[in-house]
Amino acid sequence: MPKRSTVSIDERIGVQLRTLRQSRDITQEQLAKHLDISFQQVQKYEKGRNRIAVATLVEICAFFRVPVTFFFDDLTEPIAADPVEQDPMLAEIRKFLASREGMDFLRCYVAIRENRARKSVSELVKLLAKIA
Repeated sequence: MPKRSTVSIDERIGVQLRTLRQSRDITQEQLAKHLDISFQQVQKYEKGRNRIAVATLVEICAFFRVPVTFFFDDLTEPIAADPVEQDPMLAEIRKFLASREGMDFLRCYVAIRENRARKSVSELVKLLAKIA
């Protein structure tokens, strides 16, 4: 099995933490207060600059009521290389979904219940992408 870069894994776990936190409308400050750490430490976790200790990860999972496996589900299959390195569009999608704007857009889009309205939004975004 190919060896994975621990930096890559730390960054991927950080992206998942940021996405989870933003999807629950929790600020870095709120999470930091719960963990009794600085919000700057949360930022470092989310960027993959600092590795999250197992005990801290368990506490984070308890706070968000998710299993610890939540952070490792996408790491279970062996891969030859990081797919983000292979596909630049995947990197852009991951970056977008990890942003506040991306999460807000996704929440709003999912809240649209009518299929025709969703299709109209999708067509509008495609049109705007061609213009830009």
